[in-house]
Amino acid sequence: MSENFDPYFEWFDIAIEERPINYYRLLDLNRFESKPEVISAALENQINKVTEFLDGEHHAETKKILEELRIAGKVLLDE
Repeated sequence: MSENFDPYFEWFDIAIEERPINYYRLLDLNRFESKPEVISAALENQINKVTEFLDGEHHAETKKILEELRIAGKVLLDE
């Protein structure tokens, strides 16, 4: 595995300058999006982007980011 691998950039196109990453950016949402159906669709889309890497060389990064995505979804969907 390359030590320079950056899953946030490679999978979500989030540059170093955009960090720290907030939940809206992680899910590729407009800031303060509040519609549950929009948030849920974005969450599903981002999860689908990285799930395919679970069995590959970036397994550890994939698990970490999937957990971050789940947390982001939970927080943003909590009324």
